[in-house]
Amino acid sequence: MYKSSIHTILVDDEAHALDALENLLGFYPDIQIINKITDPAHAIRAIHAHQPDLLFLDIQMPGLDGFQLLEAINPLEADPSVIFTTSYDEYAIRAIRYAAFDYLLKPVEIRELANAIDRFKNNYRESSPAGKYASADYDCPPKIKFNTQAGTILLRPDEIVYIQAQGNYSRLCLNDQKHELVSMNIGKLEDQLSRPPFFRVSRSAIINSRYLQKIDHKNKQCHLVCDGNTYELSISKNRIRVLEQQV
Repeated sequence: MYKSSIHTILVDDEAHALDALENLLGFYPDIQIINKITDPAHAIRAIHAHQPDLLFLDIQMPGLDGFQLLEAINPLEADPSVIFTTSYDEYAIRAIRYAAFDYLLKPVEIRELANAIDRFKNNYRESSPAGKYASADYDCPPKIKFNTQAGTILLRPDEIVYIQAQGNYSRLCLNDQKHELVSMNIGKLEDQLSRPPFFRVSRSAIINSRYLQKIDHKNKQCHLVCDGNTYELSISKNRIRVLEQQV
């Protein structure tokens, strides 16, 4: 259950981007936009004053970027859920560290926005007489952009079970048992992924440690389990101890 009105503030230094997002949010009558702000310094005061439930926040802005703005907010006075909206995908990993609820690339697509809002409603519930939201999952990470031969895919980290090297490409093995071949070698891909949960077990494989169930010292294997399916991957002897220290 959630409140009839979700108090929301939009922050972006480009007025046309604010207008475009406001138009998309117009499809959701329970999203009540209480302020649209182009000046990040003014946004800090407005967030403290209005204590919004939801904050749509650009990253690259003059004066203060989106991350600096969040650091300047006193969490005792306001602690909104944050959905980053940006033209740049390279901030996705850093956004995870700021516990962003979601990460949308501009121009924002209505389908991606709908998914974010639906998850927000599903993960938050009314928990006090004042009607403030209580998070059921503050750690829901943003999506990561990958280039493929056919175009681009956006995946949440928990959708990836493991990754295998395939020459100059990498094959993502997903939790629905599907596979995606991305146009990046495994070394460069490793640099793009957050640690944890991802861990390089060998020259040819990276695992998502959230799915790790067993480390077999004798056979030098790690066993992953996802939705009842078991995956066995070789792990280098010198990586076993490191992995055990990190899980």
